[in-house]
Amino acid sequence: VPNIFPDGGSVESSFHGEAVVVEVIPGRYLFALISNGLGWVNEPYGANKVGSKYEVNMRYIMRQEGKPPVLMPDDALPLFVTFDDINDPTTVREVDPKDLASIFGPGVHLKSVTIQITDALVMEGKVASIIDWLGPYPEPAIAGTSTGLPIDKAPLYRRITVGDFIRRQN
Repeated sequence: VPNIFPDGGSVESSFHGEAVVVEVIPGRYLFALISNGLGWVNEPYGANKVGSKYEVNMRYIMRQEGKPPVLMPDDALPLFVTFDDINDPTTVREVDPKDLASIFGPGVHLKSVTIQITDALVMEGKVASIIDWLGPYPEPAIAGTSTGLPIDKAPLYRRITVGDFIRRQN
């Protein structure tokens, strides 16, 4: 779905792939989500405004095409999440990338995050092999629909959707 910016440029924001998942310690996983209203690709409101997080990050991504991997700036990191119980979507919680030790234990820290635009085939199946309860893309939320609360007041498990973990090619 193209988004047109006021300067006449546009970006294609449709993509497919999976969240990056790392088994940090046996049985405990860290997910870098591919999109969500809290993360670095999409933003729920004002996505076409000049200077919006969406516009800035999509332009950053576009500039990386054909280049070697580059470090992601701290203000462009994706949303990181983990599950207290990988079998229970309601136990999802946001992880501060600067404080992995608080979740995974002493000595665990994020060294770096890089991005590279590539034509390589998308690897699929890793996320689904770890989270077998994910439903079909793009919806629903990983643990049901909202209870009518404003989105910023809803629990994280009601704001994150299957599409934040897996985007399949149509």
